[in-house]
Amino acid sequence: MVSDGTHLWVAGTSSSTSSSDSLFEVVRNGLEAVTSPLLTAPRLLAATPQAVYTVNASDVVTVTSPVTKATTSLSDLSIKGPVALAAQGGSLWVLNSIGPPHSRGSITGFNLATGRVTLIENRDFSAPVQMVATSSALWVLNKDGSLDRVDLVTNRVSPLDIGEGSILNMASDATGLYLVVDSGAATSLLSVDPSSETVTTYTSSLLVDVTSLTVTPTTVWMSSSAGGPLSDGSLVSFDRGENGFALVSDPAIFNPTAVAVVGVTPWFMGRDSLGTVVFGAVASTTASAFARGILPPRVPPVSLPPWPNPMNSACQFNTLHSSFVVTTACTNEQLQSIDVAHELEHVRPMTLPTNWDSLTPGEQLFVLADLERVDRHLPPYLGLNRALSREAAKAVRRNEDPSLAPGFALHANTTSGLVAFASTWAQNFSTLSADYFWMYDDGWAGASTGNIGCTGANAVPCWGHREELLGLAPREGVAVGLHCRDCEMGTATRLYQSSAHWYSSYVDLVERPAGAPPPMYFTWARDVVPHLP
Repeated sequence: MVSDGTHLWVAGTSSSTSSSDSLFEVVRNGLEAVTSPLLTAPRLLAATPQAVYTVNASDVVTVTSPVTKATTSLSDLSIKGPVALAAQGGSLWVLNSIGPPHSRGSITGFNLATGRVTLIENRDFSAPVQMVATSSALWVLNKDGSLDRVDLVTNRVSPLDIGEGSILNMASDATGLYLVVDSGAATSLLSVDPSSETVTTYTSSLLVDVTSLTVTPTTVWMSSSAGGPLSDGSLVSFDRGENGFALVSDPAIFNPTAVAVVGVTPWFMGRDSLGTVVFGAVASTTASAFARGILPPRVPPVSLPPWPNPMNSACQFNTLHSSFVVTTACTNEQLQSIDVAHELEHVRPMTLPTNWDSLTPGEQLFVLADLERVDRHLPPYLGLNRALSREAAKAVRRNEDPSLAPGFALHANTTSGLVAFASTWAQNFSTLSADYFWMYDDGWAGASTGNIGCTGANAVPCWGHREELLGLAPREGVAVGLHCRDCEMGTATRLYQSSAHWYSSYVDLVERPAGAPPPMYFTWARDVVPHLP
């Protein structure tokens, strides 16, 4: 069972011979089969938002679209005795238990854009049995319990020493590798930093009979065959931010053998008392307690790239119209990325108003800023003011943060001597994407840093967009106040062309007025609240 973050996939679970060659999508009311002549006894699975990948009985790799269910194939003579698949960074990797002469295993890599094939050999592989990927490396588990790191730039293979113990299982995402290790006396969870290869060990009495694990940006989920109400299984979560374990037990969890996450919801696969394969979503977990999140002057501990990344799947550039087309699938996937980030802060999932699709992009920017506030128990900004939006429109044409708006009387009593003003600008493909990068990927992230002002880990502009939207940016010298109840906004968006490429530009402007709030043309109370659940 594997997940691409939006869909859940399993191969050949039916007891009937006629359907045993099918790939299935797991849905809440059962299994939906994907049939194709190419899907002959699929047995290995991997998934990304772009496709689900299998290896069939004749060692042919299949590629299936999660949207259209259309299936194509990849093949290469170097695929021999495949035992694992891993997809990462536009490539698909097949771990072979049989290698060329003088080799005890190999890896076949497909560049999914060009079709180019790369073969990685290593005579030190020892009957490899499992493989996972991080952003810069493949990690190969051998039958003897040893672990090898394969550098994706140089293809160099090097062993990783984890100390005492035998690796039972492993899983990863782009940013981290986790191992379940049995030392004989106890079972531990090991975290491996993919860059420094630093190993950190976490222990818990909940780590008993772990059968599988999966990694999301916020949580490591593990299935256990022990710990349930009837000792028939449970799920164990490990919070990657707090480094804490929690038990999720429910009578509906039957002897789980696999766990995967769709959105922020963990699913398990197991067998009930009659031996029937069952699937289930765990609706209530320890991560469902909603808090106020991380409020300024505190900032998130890490800058979080969107997961799943909608630009790799549902949200694509429309070359015919020279703009980005935000479909329902694209909106849902962007919301899923925001909800993953919300889970990290223990903030409730974001719910858009029912009139979302009829709103202008500027109105959507206002709604998103207020949703981020009210979900953290902060009062909403009142509405959109024309003077503020005119100033925002000037800034969006210049691709820069807006200045104070002429004709709008600023509050005289600033917060702690700070200017009662806040502004943000982004170049992105949609309003939801702009909100995500302002709020969750606004800090230092090395070469992948998206905030152009954040030039180092301690640079003042890091997390400045987030702080200003929430109302308090002391390092920037501005603050309308976290609990401002009379603040108004202006917004603007623009689609423009530069050097044969099209870009979308977005601006938010927030100011606290002097005296009574001036008139607004779009308000939270009148135009948004009636459309919220």
